[in-house]
Amino acid sequence: MEDNEPKVVKPRKKKSRVEEKVENTKSITVVGYVIIVVVALFFYISNTLTVRDLLSSNGKMKDDLARERTVTDKIQSQVNQLESVQRIQDIAVKELGLALPQKPPLVIQVKQSELNKLTEKP
Repeated sequence: MEDNEPKVVKPRKKKSRVEEKVENTKSITVVGYVIIVVVALFFYISNTLTVRDLLSSNGKMKDDLARERTVTDKIQSQVNQLESVQRIQDIAVKELGLALPQKPPLVIQVKQSELNKLTEKP
């Protein structure tokens, strides 16, 4: 090819309507796929962030629960000390001036039917 030769430009072939529709459909399909990928990525990232927040919150709640159990155990220990028979007897004797019984208490058992008779109003 020599530089002096004129370049021949071929005229563009006019596209038919079907070809234009196919090209438009391809463009729409590509845009649709891009939108689907973007939405999927959005949900993936959103779910990942939500799971991280939940794991963090769960860890904090476990720590709070452990602290509350420790406090509950301490309180239960104090309650057990305050309810002890020895402590109550010491208070009764020393502070209230009561005396310990000389013989063990007598347990009286009453049948339910007799108890109902006694509690009935005449």
